[in-house]
Amino acid sequence: MLQAGGDGGDVGLVAAARTLPLVLFLLIGGAIADRLPRHRVVVAANALNCVSQGLFALIVLAGEPQLWQMMLLSGLGGTGQAFFGPAAEGMLMSSVRGEQVSRAFAVFRMAMQGAALGGAALGGAMVAAIGPGWVLAADAAAFAVAGALRAFLDVSHIPPREPGGGLLGDLREGRREFAGRPWLWGIVVQFSIANAVVAAAESV
Repeated sequence: MLQAGGDGGDVGLVAAARTLPLVLFLLIGGAIADRLPRHRVVVAANALNCVSQGLFALIVLAGEPQLWQMMLLSGLGGTGQAFFGPAAEGMLMSSVRGEQVSRAFAVFRMAMQGAALGGAALGGAMVAAIGPGWVLAADAAAFAVAGALRAFLDVSHIPPREPGGGLLGDLREGRREFAGRPWLWGIVVQFSIANAVVAAAESV
């Protein structure tokens, strides 16, 4: 965005375009991940991110990308993440048992956070070295490789799940469970404020 002549406000719009569908579709992504084979949801999300980042790379390398184009492609990336997150965590939780669950989840979250920090540093260095267009192309290729690897995962050891009561029913049940736990929605409200104040500014 900055290379195309935009300012901090434009960067914020592109970041918001990614965050909005992430917020809108996260619960739906979770409900779908509970109804469809999770590894297929993960592969589909990787494919969507691959396409969006690949198109992003093309418009940047072609020169003079438009703000609306970047917002649209960033929104597709956020949509992919909304479906990827719940499916990936659900796969992890269904792959381990007993006392291993908390350890596996802790390792998973540490790896995700470490990758986010390390990826930001690596991405910044790569942008300085080869430019944003080629970095976006490399990101698209990484999503393609990730999706291909996950497509060959052996999930035969994961027991089948009981059929749910419908997508809307799952969402209603989830809302009741959420509303019935004050400690949970209290944490969500707290982090919503922290993200609005801190994370939004950091992203820009």
